[in-house]
Amino acid sequence: RYFVSEDSDVEVKIFDLAGELAAELTQQARGGLDNEITWNVQDVPSGVYFAHINLNSAAGNKDSKIIKIAVIK
Repeated sequence: RYFVSEDSDVEVKIFDLAGELAAELTQQARGGLDNEITWNVQDVPSGVYFAHINLNSAAGNKDSKIIKIAVIK
């Protein structure tokens, strides 16, 4: 879940600890609302992953963040 103040294009690239791309997710986020993007981990092994989140707003603003994700089955 995430919140953006302006309508934005959101791209999430998820990497395993070896740096291999595990998933790539994109979404149009609505400004001023809570948004949610779902990663289907049914075929993903348990472990630690890093998500690199890139945001490009309709007004031209850009931001990025890296977060750690744990998948436990």
